[in-house]
Amino acid sequence: MRTFQDKDMVLTGDGSQTFYNAEYREFYHSISGAIEERREKFVKPTLPCIAGKKEIKIFDICFGIGYNSLCFLREMEKGKVVRIRAFEKDPDILKQMKLVHVMEPYQKVYHKLQGLILKNLRDKKPGNETILGNEITLKLYLGDVRNEILNYIGNDIDIVLHDPFSPKKLPELWTIEFFKSVSDRMRKGGILTTYSCASIIRKNLREAGFLVKDGPVVGRKAPSTIAIKE
Repeated sequence: MRTFQDKDMVLTGDGSQTFYNAEYREFYHSISGAIEERREKFVKPTLPCIAGKKEIKIFDICFGIGYNSLCFLREMEKGKVVRIRAFEKDPDILKQMKLVHVMEPYQKVYHKLQGLILKNLRDKKPGNETILGNEITLKLYLGDVRNEILNYIGNDIDIVLHDPFSPKKLPELWTIEFFKSVSDRMRKGGILTTYSCASIIRKNLREAGFLVKDGPVVGRKAPSTIAIKE
């Protein structure tokens, strides 16, 4: 059996790449297909929530190498204003974006995303809102998301892409308290998507003010989770 080192790159089942994190002893994405899982589990379930909206505000929690934001931007209709707030604690995984090569039709968008994040790190200016493309902006918060999320004043977030390491390895990002701090910043009817369907996670979401439903099944037998702000 292969032994993985921190930030080792691995090819997943759909041809996209991911990395290994030695601290948590987990991969950043599903080995069955990194981009496929992000597109199907995280992004597509959110689209009914934003039908007809001209401006969409997103929390991308645990941004990693940016696949969730990438898939969302790829699915977006032209003419919509998209404002992404990206949260990531580890600058080293952000730097790995320069090694990533994605397949068509994602290349053009990912190239812009790479350049934007790497420039933020190089200039030491995370937290600046920068233009990614026509009517698309991204603001990177670099640090513990539990603290950084408090810097967002408002309750108008439409979509939360919640993608930490597993509840067993990173339990602090799956608590009632953390979900409540997220919920407080969402509009009524906003959607949070995540890969975990553990009963305790769904219980925590409900107690934080969400209606919980099954999400798609991709790459494994269990469904993902869709949580709607009540």
